[in-house]
Formats: sequence, C-alpha cells, structure tokens
Amino acid sequence: MLDQQNRRNAFRLDDSIELWVRALDDDALNEIVSDFDRYRMRYCLKSHFVNQREARQPLFQQLKNRDSEIASYIESLEQQIILLAERLETADEIDPEKQRRYHDVNISSDGIRFDTQLTLVTGQMVELGMNLPTNTTQVVMIAEVVRVEPAGNETYSVSLNYIHIHDEDIEAIIRHMAKLQQAQLQARRAS
Repeated sequence: MLDQQNRRNAFRLDDSIELWVRALDDDALNEIVSDFDRYRMRYCLKSHFVNQREARQPLFQQLKNRDSEIASYIESLEQQIILLAERLETADEIDPEKQRRYHDVNISSDGIRFDTQLTLVTGQMVELGMNLPTNTTQVVMIAEVVRVEPAGNETYSVSLNYIHIHDEDIEAIIRHMAKLQQAQLQARRAS
C-alpha cells in the first residue's frame, strides 16, 4: 500500500494548464487556514459537486440499469445543482492578483513546477489555483515555494509543494494526470 502511494506521489507529467498564484502574507494565510473548507468551497463549489458525481458514477450506473426514470431525474437534479454552484462561485470575479494564465507545468499529486515572472522566494506561502481541463475541475490550495531558479528573460522556474489541499482535490489531480496520460498514449498509438 505504501509503495502504491509513493508511486502516485512520484508520478509527474508535463501539461499546459490555467493557473493563478498569489503570494500570501501571514494574516491572509492565517485567515485561509483557520477555515480552509469554507475558503475552498468559495472557489471550488462546482468542482466539488462534479467530483462527488464522478465518485458516485458506479452506483449511478447500477441505478440507471434498474430504474432509468429515477436515474434520469437524479441526473437532472445534479445538473441543476452544478449550474447553481457555478453561479454562486466567486472565483471568476476580477481580481488583479489572481490573473489566470496558461502555464506549461510539470505536475504531480504533491507539487508543481512552472515558469513565471512573479518574484517569489523559497519558503514563501502562496495561494495556488488551477483548472484541470480533462475533468473540468477547479482546485485551490496553499502551497510553499521550495525552489526558485532563474529561467531567463526576467522569468523564474518555481517549484511548489502543496501544503493545505483537500483530499478530494488530490484525487482530482491524480485523475487529471491519468486521463492526460491515457490521451498521450492513444495519440502515440495513432501516429
């Protein structure tokens, strides 16, 4: 079991995803950490419902086979809940400190590396948000800067370790990487 967990953590993939990064001072960090679940839901409510639906998919398929009318009704309700959550999310409000940009990243279930023009320092805590395109999931967490290296042209290669992240979001990252790997393998086979 420990070997499998280590393999999951060590598995890394290159990708291009939309990120936002915001440096946190001690007050902002303490405010977020004091009620991390509330903070997370403020940005990821829709993703939470999508993840829950995906986790229940095997049971839903059984229900669909037994009673398609009830399954259809439940599916309709879930879609309405997701649409409502989408409207309630505040992450899309314009915030100059949370400019979303696509970055080429090297991602794993416990950290990420990307190039940025932000001036970050080792040991600094940041708010990190990402949109995972393979499963339309948005993830937000607190990460620690563990390495900063010059990458040229006023750009830095930054490595972050996830510090405060919900287990559901770790699983979303792992599912994203698995789907991405599957797509890459299919593309290689096709060529």
